[in-house]
Amino acid sequence: MTEVVAINFHPRIVFSQSSLNDFMAHEKNIWIAVRNRLISLFLSESHGDISPDTRLQNNAPLQKQAFHPLVDTLYHLPATIGDYTDFYSSREHATNVGIMFRGKDNALQPNWLHMPIGYHGRSSSVYPSVANGVMKGGSKEGTRDDDSDDETMSFVRRPCGQLQIDPLDPMKGSTYGPCKLMDFELEVAFFVGGATNHDDEGEHSGKPLTLSQAKDRIFGYVLMNDWLARDMQK
Repeated sequence: MTEVVAINFHPRIVFSQSSLNDFMAHEKNIWIAVRNRLISLFLSESHGDISPDTRLQNNAPLQKQAFHPLVDTLYHLPATIGDYTDFYSSREHATNVGIMFRGKDNALQPNWLHMPIGYHGRSSSVYPSVANGVMKGGSKEGTRDDDSDDETMSFVRRPCGQLQIDPLDPMKGSTYGPCKLMDFELEVAFFVGGATNHDDEGEHSGKPLTLSQAKDRIFGYVLMNDWLARDMQK
């Protein structure tokens, strides 16, 4: 990785952090170089431009330091998430939801085709899934409504808010309580990285990225469950 070190990338420092944020702040060519280096450690023969490095494969003590049984590991978020945006970008999904709220004749509003909506998300509620649904305390992932203080439970609690007593008669007012129409959507999420965008004089400019530049900022993809309180949205 001499080409990486030459541009002031120090793996020992970057990968001693508790998250990948520092690594993600580098350019895409750094990400590719690190990925290729990892691939080389597991190759038995050359693959494209990557040659195998068998030092790890032939070193049992090093393997014990580098690898851990999956059952003994704890899942973490790969990065500290400062903010995220939930884009309403699937036409089929937008149409289905539009039918729920506005009826079939007015499901997709005209401006949606030109300006897919992006919602600000609450990053503090993003957490990793865990193997077989087991979370801390040995409980299972799910939802619950009660106010139990049982410390062995680690459920996703249903959000509370204002609910119409009778959706067909708004005059009956509302009541406060847990969501009764909890829903979730399986979505593709993107971790975005790269250096801060600057203008020609090196100042932070907030200059828009082209589509080609935007693609180079995608650090990785994950699946994300988006929990929704449908009755509170109405």
